[in-house]
Amino acid sequence: MRFTIWCSTSIFAAAAALSVAAPLYGQKVQRPDIYNHSVEKREEAQAALAKASPTISEEERARLVSNAIIALAADEKNQAAWDLYREYQSLPLDPAAQASAIGVGLNSFAAAEEKPQLRAQLRLLSDGPPLPGSLGRPWASYHLGMDAYQQDDMPGVVEWLRIAYDQAREDLGPDDPTLVYFAARYAEHVTYLDREKGAEAGREAETLALRLLDLDHPAWISVLSLQAQRALSEGRYEDAVAFYARSTDVAVAAFGYDDPRLFPLLQSRAVALSGVGRADDGERFAKLALRSEWASAAQERAMHRSLIGELIYSQGRVEDSVPWFREGLTLMAENKVDHGDLRWGHLQSRLSRSLSVMGEHEEALRLTREILPQFRAKLPEKHPARTFIESLAAFNFARAGHPAEAIDILSETVANNEARLLDIYAQGQDLRRLAFGNNQLFRDSAIIALLAGDLERGWRSAQLASLGDLAASAASLSYPGDAAGFARALDAARTARSEEEAMRSTLTRDEAARGALADKIVARKAAEDQLAREYPDYVEFLRPRPLNIAEAREVLDDDQAYVVPIIYEDRVVTLALTREGLSWGQMRVPLKSTNALIKRLRSSLDRGLGEEGEDLFDVAASHELYNRIFTADIQQAIAHKTHLIFPAGGLMAQIPPSVLLAAPAKEGQPRHYLLRDYAISVRPTLRRQSASMARASRAFAGIGAPTLAGAPASRAALRGMAVDIDSIADMPSLPGALAELASLSAAFAPEDSLLLTGAQATEASVRAAPLDTFQVIAFATHGLVNGQVRGLDEPALVLTPVKGAEGSDNDALLTASEIAGMRLTADWVLLSACNTASPDGRGNPAFSGLARAFQLAGARSLLLSHWPVRDDAAAAISVATLKAAAAGTGRAMALRNSQLALIEDEDIPAGAAPAIWAPFILVD
Repeated sequence: MRFTIWCSTSIFAAAAALSVAAPLYGQKVQRPDIYNHSVEKREEAQAALAKASPTISEEERARLVSNAIIALAADEKNQAAWDLYREYQSLPLDPAAQASAIGVGLNSFAAAEEKPQLRAQLRLLSDGPPLPGSLGRPWASYHLGMDAYQQDDMPGVVEWLRIAYDQAREDLGPDDPTLVYFAARYAEHVTYLDREKGAEAGREAETLALRLLDLDHPAWISVLSLQAQRALSEGRYEDAVAFYARSTDVAVAAFGYDDPRLFPLLQSRAVALSGVGRADDGERFAKLALRSEWASAAQERAMHRSLIGELIYSQGRVEDSVPWFREGLTLMAENKVDHGDLRWGHLQSRLSRSLSVMGEHEEALRLTREILPQFRAKLPEKHPARTFIESLAAFNFARAGHPAEAIDILSETVANNEARLLDIYAQGQDLRRLAFGNNQLFRDSAIIALLAGDLERGWRSAQLASLGDLAASAASLSYPGDAAGFARALDAARTARSEEEAMRSTLTRDEAARGALADKIVARKAAEDQLAREYPDYVEFLRPRPLNIAEAREVLDDDQAYVVPIIYEDRVVTLALTREGLSWGQMRVPLKSTNALIKRLRSSLDRGLGEEGEDLFDVAASHELYNRIFTADIQQAIAHKTHLIFPAGGLMAQIPPSVLLAAPAKEGQPRHYLLRDYAISVRPTLRRQSASMARASRAFAGIGAPTLAGAPASRAALRGMAVDIDSIADMPSLPGALAELASLSAAFAPEDSLLLTGAQATEASVRAAPLDTFQVIAFATHGLVNGQVRGLDEPALVLTPVKGAEGSDNDALLTASEIAGMRLTADWVLLSACNTASPDGRGNPAFSGLARAFQLAGARSLLLSHWPVRDDAAAAISVATLKAAAAGTGRAMALRNSQLALIEDEDIPAGAAPAIWAPFILVD
């Protein structure tokens, strides 16, 4: 979150050799107050300078000028502060006044040729001796950090902000509230380089704030913004919205809506709201921010128009977005912003996309051809902004009927990002960031290749998008059975690779390094050979590769079809692979409307039954979604199949495909669900993992119904809640979980069953239980998705907390990585109750991580629920499915038959409602 404007402009040319005047000491200079400035203070300082006698001493004039500069900068009158500094720069001004004025000049007004001298001046101030009670040194270092930000030098930003924080502690003392500002700024930016350091620095800033600040102190704005950004990085979007709302409230109370410091806060609040699907509210706050943008540079105001345009575009109002993008470009032009500034390209790219969707291809392609070379020249090939622009540009060409040119644009970046996604040596957090960032790239590559007639490339790209979802959710998993040994071998190979790369970088500077490089190559190969020798199938365990069409066809049975729906903003594309070959179809749809359909349908399922027991299922959304996915080409391809397999990720993971209506619902007639025509299952990857040949000796183990807080009034309240890793006990209990496990257990002989519920359902009990001896293992508890738990970056199942227990082995969370380390021989694992199959609404499926973990542990098949299951329905479906499968019926067909039986069973109240019969999916 930025409180200082650091955008570079060239509207002013300063004198060529400015020097830092000798600082003013021993005079009473107004202490800069970055929180509680006021117009009155600024006007008072300006008036005092204006009324000063021409005969006052140089020191007194320097004091008055310094006060005026500080007050102007604090009141966001940056141009006036810079002008006043230029006029009186020869005076012995206060260091804080110099740092403030030179900093805003460097970051907002100076031309490129002036900047080296201004940087030198700030460095002189930063390198000076300690100045007790002064902001001079930390302010100088802070502005040098913002200058590094303009140059995309994030390590430089972090180093200068660290120096600024250290100097503030030295010069201001340990109890100055201003320390909170510098601590928060450092924490915010170090997070971009190192999440662990960022989290540690963030905690330090929060501790400072709690110690030094009242709850309504404006310095909380920095800390709340920092907490919001951390929540965003962890996928806790609702938390981020709450933090930004609180920071905005504090700022409005302190400064009012017209204060420039509201501008970045309202911007960030708008972005966070968009992230939780509330773009309409985001648009409202973004437009409200126009009141406080008056002190911002032209580039900032132009980019704000882009934000408003994108929020409008994301709501499907494409034509309404165009004037905002054009207004932003007009602001850039009127203020003569250098055309080398990539913000030109940012605005032009968004405008080109809107025009492309509207069918105005001539202007869209003209803009696209202008911006693409700029981003390629200025950004490295792996930079996310370059990847985004290349993907956007390629889609513009594809919409205009030029798929071959689109492929040329994307081919290199797709290949690079594929290699990074499948890199076994990638760190977990890097892999998650890469997967989330590039799944759209792979999806775009899929449709572009299909339009160009390149089925093989289209198929591979579609798989990469699915594997990206899997990688994002399962990035923390390790090798099953020997996690510690594998981690050591993998780290050794990573270290050897890093040392080789570092040695290669010295070759241009040191010819003698060639011999050392040969040694590093040998060491790297030895480490990789050891990894492959000791863990021969680790690649397929942790980074499954895409299959070509021929290989994938061989995986499928004659009666199966692998169906891959891909949701785009203006179309739905579906691929259907069978033993006979690959088919695909697409339907053009209103902008952003498919996401809205999925949300409608999922919401109707979450609501369950009405107060009178009525079915609230959205039949219109269900049928429309079916039509978009199952086009005529797809229906023809799967016409004679009986079993449909879907991938684990993507937006369609929010609903079970079985509920899609193949025909319009008619009053008084049975609904024609997809389930009536096909058995349905999900596979995280088409490559099958070989299951253990061992057979369990005992029948059933049921685990769950943990002892937690009181149950909520509505089951929908359970979904998507954010919890803290240290307060699992405060989560609500799950109504019906105990009855469900008891019903399942009753289907098996008591001597062959084990129940761990309530106070017995602890991590220690689960680890001690001989779970490798059970054929069926059922968990009835909360399933938490990535980002839902503060402090945890993988999915997990909730168990009963134990007071006084410490460590990750006793945190009441059975994580995906802990599950993968188990040894199981179970034919079935059942995960029911809350969220174990469902994503959190942003296309981040829990089951791709949890299911993968159980598969790695040795489980053969899983039944997972999308929402809490009523105990009578859960028992009926589960028991019937298990019995039919044991009798020889295929597992997907066994689940289908049990669900159809429930629909027809009049003894099950409201059994025909999808909220009752449809929650379970089979992951096979």
